[in-house]
Amino acid sequence: MAITTKKGSAAGPDVQRDTTITNTAVRAYNGFCELTGWNIQNPNTSIVYLKFWDQAAAPTVGTTIPDKTLEIPGSTTLYMEHETNRSQGTFDKALWYAAVTGRGDTDNTAPTTAVYAEIYYKP
Repeated sequence: MAITTKKGSAAGPDVQRDTTITNTAVRAYNGFCELTGWNIQNPNTSIVYLKFWDQAAAPTVGTTIPDKTLEIPGSTTLYMEHETNRSQGTFDKALWYAAVTGRGDTDNTAPTTAVYAEIYYKP
């Protein structure tokens, strides 16, 4: 379930915390934003890939080509601290994400166990 936290500070990012990421695309923000960091926990023993899209409507996982892909090794946490003015990518229409087990753009296989993530962004 995705929960968004507004920081209310010009320096701080908004954060979307999602405890149930699978192969269904979730929208973090609707409109222009910058991806500024993440905290992603992969409880699976194998690699998962968190894919990001810049789409007005929900992307079709496995069909719509992602704009960014992060590899998260099995049983690990991937962390990129938010830093002001340090963008990890800009999204003009909306910021979407999903987790799959394959690196390829056409992979749509859900991980065995849902992935946990905190997505940091600046509207």
